[in-house]
Amino acid sequence: MLNTLERHVLDVFEACEKCDYDRGFQLALIKRRADAGTTLGKERLRVVLVCPECGQRYDIGWSVEVE
Repeated sequence: MLNTLERHVLDVFEACEKCDYDRGFQLALIKRRADAGTTLGKERLRVVLVCPECGQRYDIGWSVEVE
């Protein structure tokens, strides 16, 4: 299994750094741990980009709150 790489997107991030696939990413929603910033009473999910070609995951710092 591949490690999830953390990336800061400053301008454009459209190609996988591992395999050079450049036709977009899939999304995965990952449950955050309680000690990783979950607000009391609210569920937060990390939004992780996944390369559909090789499976490399990228955490670019996005999260969503689920009610």
